[in-house]
Amino acid sequence: SHRSPITCVLLHPAYPVMFSGSEDATIKVWDYEAGEYERTMKGHTDSVNCLAIEPSKAKYLASTSADMTVKIWDLESGDFDCIKTLKGHDHNVSSVNFINMEIICTSSRDRTIKLWNVTNGFCVKTVEDLHTDWIRKVLPSPCGKFIASCSNDQTVKVWSAEKFEEKADLREHEHV
Repeated sequence: SHRSPITCVLLHPAYPVMFSGSEDATIKVWDYEAGEYERTMKGHTDSVNCLAIEPSKAKYLASTSADMTVKIWDLESGDFDCIKTLKGHDHNVSSVNFINMEIICTSSRDRTIKLWNVTNGFCVKTVEDLHTDWIRKVLPSPCGKFIASCSNDQTVKVWSAEKFEEKADLREHEHV
């Protein structure tokens, strides 16, 4: 049903629903038990890069895009409406994850990680100088105390989610 390559896929944690994002700037909703297409979610103007669902109640879906935005979609409304568009990254937004019900973290080709309040849509923290190149993925720990990031600079870093103090810098060291 997508008209361009599919870039990401996500299963709903409670229902037989799957979301797929694509370079065609859409998110498709599928009933994977019935094998049927359900609807198209439109709002991005460029490739959809990443999808995440708020894990505790599955109330919100977050999506990132090459259009430099993050969108929050209401999964409790029957229409899956876009309720917020978050703007603040200066380049392609590559990943998104929920830290808890109210806070998401995003990473971007602009070499920043941002923390956002889902309720009001405001960026509550921007962290720079973590990596020297495109941050491809950001992932909070299940307990929410740490955030891991990986980059085109060939490093993986683990940070304190509260103070963004570096806990580990993981890279393959050259042996002599």
